[in-house]
Amino acid sequence: MSQVKNQKTTHIDRLLRERKKQVEVLMSQKGISITDIEQATGLKADSIGRAIAGRINSVPVIAFLEQQLGSGFSALWRDYPNNAA
Repeated sequence: MSQVKNQKTTHIDRLLRERKKQVEVLMSQKGISITDIEQATGLKADSIGRAIAGRINSVPVIAFLEQQLGSGFSALWRDYPNNAA
């Protein structure tokens, strides 16, 4: 049972890392930095990183990214499982 749970956790972790990388690519294409998100939301960089990965619920970060990145971000966010937000 524990091994199955560990395999599932590893799979989800991999998906979340992959999504974070894809969001970071979209951000760089649009010229958006973590500093921009910090200034817009008042959150710290580590919280923003966890929100981008979907590990924590951060409506301000997700709303900012949806506004700045548009449908590319919305589709990416929707297509990945296990969103905390």
